[in-house]
Amino acid sequence: MINRFVLLGMAAVLGAFVACTDKSTSGEQGDGKAGSLEGYDYGKLCYALGTSAGSFIRQQGVLLDEQQFINGLKEGYAGKASITDEEIKQLMQEFMGLKQQAESEEQLKVGARFLDSVSKLEGVIRDSSGLLYRIHEPGSGEQPVDSSFVRMHYVAKFANGEVLDSSRTGEPVILSLLGVIRGWTIGVPKLKTGGKATLYVPSDLAYGPHGRPGAVPGNAALQFEVELVGVLTPEEVELYKQGKLR
Repeated sequence: MINRFVLLGMAAVLGAFVACTDKSTSGEQGDGKAGSLEGYDYGKLCYALGTSAGSFIRQQGVLLDEQQFINGLKEGYAGKASITDEEIKQLMQEFMGLKQQAESEEQLKVGARFLDSVSKLEGVIRDSSGLLYRIHEPGSGEQPVDSSFVRMHYVAKFANGEVLDSSRTGEPVILSLLGVIRGWTIGVPKLKTGGKATLYVPSDLAYGPHGRPGAVPGNAALQFEVELVGVLTPEEVELYKQGKLR
């Protein structure tokens, strides 16, 4: 699915940018009327909008064709664009779709290389599901099942080691193992209370081809350092569902 906020962002930046004419100078008014904008420095505004547009275009991975960009800028400002708003929208959607597909395909390759290298590490076990894991401390307390509510500490990382998320800055999180990614549903029950492990999760056991918008790319393999702090009792589960347990 195309991120609608990306499309809106591109439209907003470019829409604001074309409001500055290449003939604007400090203190020049577009309609010749005096008012609160008299003496306003449009040159600085245009530079700021140009910088914003350029940065945004670079972040989206667009290879800038300066001449075409300037042509579109001038024609749009003059109200003589040779392309309709609907065509602009279609072009943006097509680009973002192709970009997303290319990124997903690259993530599959990165994930495959990462999991292959991990599988060769000492102590790493491959589950029949495809999950790879290494138990650092098995724990000695109660062992959860795949439907348990548990208290966990975790550090989530991408394949390259970049930290995605972590509970280590606060209290352990409480969660249902039926409400998380399959890699956790399968991996966490391999521990007993007090146990620690690293889960190496292929994309089909994580967020799949669509990823997690704004956070995890499609087809991304992930790794999690997990610690099973405790398994909730039935009484604690009821209190948690009532919002009385944190």
